[in-house]
Amino acid sequence: MKIKPFILGVSLAAGSVAFAFQPSLLSGSMNDPLQQGDPSRGRRVYVQKDCVECHAVMGSGGTIGPDLAEVGKGRSHHRLVTKLWDHLPLMVQSFAEEGMVWPEVSDEEMADLTAYLFYLNFFDKPGNYNLGKQQFTQKGCVNCHSIGGSGAQIGPALDKFGSSASSLDLVARMWSHGPAMLRSQRDRNVQIPKFQGAEVADILAYLKGSSMEATRTKFQRPGDQVLGRGIFEEKQCALCHAVKGEGQVVAADGSKVPGPDLSNVNLERSVPEFAGVLWNHGPMIWDTLIQRGAAIPPFSVDEIADLLAYLYFIDYHDENGDAAKGEELFAQRSCVECHLDQSAAESPGPSIQRLGEVVKYESFAAGLWNHGPLMLEKMESETIAWPNFTEEEMRNLTYYLGQLPDPEEEEDE
Repeated sequence: MKIKPFILGVSLAAGSVAFAFQPSLLSGSMNDPLQQGDPSRGRRVYVQKDCVECHAVMGSGGTIGPDLAEVGKGRSHHRLVTKLWDHLPLMVQSFAEEGMVWPEVSDEEMADLTAYLFYLNFFDKPGNYNLGKQQFTQKGCVNCHSIGGSGAQIGPALDKFGSSASSLDLVARMWSHGPAMLRSQRDRNVQIPKFQGAEVADILAYLKGSSMEATRTKFQRPGDQVLGRGIFEEKQCALCHAVKGEGQVVAADGSKVPGPDLSNVNLERSVPEFAGVLWNHGPMIWDTLIQRGAAIPPFSVDEIADLLAYLYFIDYHDENGDAAKGEELFAQRSCVECHLDQSAAESPGPSIQRLGEVVKYESFAAGLWNHGPLMLEKMESETIAWPNFTEEEMRNLTYYLGQLPDPEEEEDE
């Protein structure tokens, strides 16, 4: 019996808003489209290759392997490759026990699949209505806003806000109305609340559950990181923030404008978590812009979606590794036993130069998967233990392989 697959239309706000994926989502990237992958296509790979038979996504699917929403959480491409490698022997064994055929994947399919796994946690898990009701009071929201006639009338009543609002709506509104709310709180000497974890999701669940109107489904595209990069530049976010060392204004005295390099900040968060982070840092952001005489840029919901997708994927590809350490690992973990120099008379596996070429073209993960059963069989026949790697070691190893010179270019010289 086939297990019902998880469909990537996860509620964006406690059951009322679903993502409607568009074919173009992340089909292009800052670098190579294959390198980044397309989560919408990745979901189809997940279903077509029967990953759903062994793995669940957010509780829906098989139970033989772990829930892939947890596997992909907070993990970059290299971290996912590490997980794939370390669990290959167990997966090969499980396939044999279940009588399943090992499916091959193309380079593009693997890129799409890993992007899908990484992107899963961008989506909201439904918040808790009761916890949200408590937070609405404890965080002081009730001191400005009313629900069902209960609460202050300083800000607008929120009886209708939740009827069709998504977390992206909430982020957009918190940004656009934040400066006015901040002024009001300061004028009344009210403590400005801070949010963490799922608190914003819980409050949104309370707002939706308390709505005076019937909740209706509203489809919102999740965002395109290519467009998001353009929005990051258009809205002049780079005046205060660098990304991987690029950007950020330097004052005449050599000092940098306040704002961290966003590649050093954990932005692999769900939309409501990001709403909390934005609110927590909002006062500093808005004060800085006002002090510099700069306008606070407006954002539409679509622009917020695109910007968050861009920020979410900043660390999908890790920083460069250490080639020297990678070379040591290649020898220490017995890789050299099977992958010899291309000039060797006989190499049990692809030559080391071929591995380097594969890494360059982001098809390393696909190669590991497709040749996993054969590699395991060969290593067992040679009594070579399957080596495990830490995430840092995998980064160093792949960086070393990727830095190997192209043999064809050397011949041309």
